[in-house]
Amino acid sequence: MLERLGGGLFALLWICVIIVYAVSQIYAGWLGAELYWGFGGAVGVMVVALFFQFTLPLVIFSFFGAWQVWEWPWYLALLFAAPGLAFMAVGLTGSAISAMFGRR
Repeated sequence: MLERLGGGLFALLWICVIIVYAVSQIYAGWLGAELYWGFGGAVGVMVVALFFQFTLPLVIFSFFGAWQVWEWPWYLALLFAAPGLAFMAVGLTGSAISAMFGRR
């Protein structure tokens, strides 16, 4: 029973981490859009991202919010804004290496 409880607590903690990350990414996107396009532009980016489920502008402005407003290094801001790119880069590198050496 204690093992099941520990797994549930870990899942709850992981869900909380993901929610905090998502909210901070939305906030960074707001700050980035407001920096470049003002209040109206930030509202527009949020409308496009949340109602039309087109999140590319939000990801782009999350990068600029973390980089320009929070003054993070560009590579950390990129990892913050688009974590999927890091996984894609590893996968592409592995595919390229396996193609070079004839392994599939």
